[in-house]
Amino acid sequence: MAVINVFFLHQQMQSESENGNQSPFDGNSTTKVIIPNQPKRGQGYNPFAGVDRQKLSVLRDWVKLDVKWRQKVAGSSSFWFYTLLTPKEWLNDTHMDAGINLLILRYTKHLEWFRSDIICMMDDVFTQMWTAKYSEFLDSPANPDGSGKLLPLGALDYYTYEEPAYCRSDKTWALEIDDIYAPLFVKNDHWVACWISIPRRHIVIWDTDVVYTKDEEIAKTVKPIAHMLPYMLHMLCPGEDRELYTVDFTHERVSQSRVPQNKQSGDCRVYFVKYIECHALGMPFPSHDMCDKSIKTIRSQMATEIFDETNINGTDKCLYKHLSVYD
Repeated sequence: MAVINVFFLHQQMQSESENGNQSPFDGNSTTKVIIPNQPKRGQGYNPFAGVDRQKLSVLRDWVKLDVKWRQKVAGSSSFWFYTLLTPKEWLNDTHMDAGINLLILRYTKHLEWFRSDIICMMDDVFTQMWTAKYSEFLDSPANPDGSGKLLPLGALDYYTYEEPAYCRSDKTWALEIDDIYAPLFVKNDHWVACWISIPRRHIVIWDTDVVYTKDEEIAKTVKPIAHMLPYMLHMLCPGEDRELYTVDFTHERVSQSRVPQNKQSGDCRVYFVKYIECHALGMPFPSHDMCDKSIKTIRSQMATEIFDETNINGTDKCLYKHLSVYD
């Protein structure tokens, strides 16, 4: 018989933005809880183990061979990997999504490596589409009971985790998914990472360059998600659960003293992927490993692992059923 731990005393919930440990409390509750002892999970591998030199050599040889047969131009797979391998070179959205897809693939194959089996990871289209369509949501009329407002087309596909399509799990938010990781585009030139905790109704933001954006700019950018997500959950969740989602989600941006900062230009997307990878694995952000001095190694490891473990090369177009509406 499993041993049961019962918590009776009031205690403040420790901030989960520092780690991925399960809290015995539900939201702001101070009374929940009965949590059965479970085997320790997470930290299934070291995300800063360094690059496999043999695999890196294979990748570099492939890039050189590819260049011999076609000019190295934007849009080619060789140029895509060349860009990913090179520090300070600005990555595009497909690089960021490829890094997330690598994590999704590993999560699909090895749930035990990660801190939880009820997490999902979003691509850049999710937040960009919701941000672009927020004004239409606000302007759309609602029924007397509050329902009927216009959510971005395709919202249901994300809610049921049919999107992104790579290694889709078809798990439903709030019912089978507690935590959502997603990128957020700030000031039209800067990416930050978001951890959306559905049970806590809270969004944690990890920013690679905290001094670059003001708190007001972060608040404005996260507002569409913080507002429309609980509205959607309120409309779609069954029974009494829907009453949990009647107000906007709160948000916080973690201070720069607790998040490794990217001082040199061009690497924020790399940091974004590593923030999510570490937190999903249940690991802290190691400032001695996640830093500009190590960015060449980090990029090389990221490129090599994408090349070795996936068939992603930056040339495949992702098809979204409702992307024309966003375009």
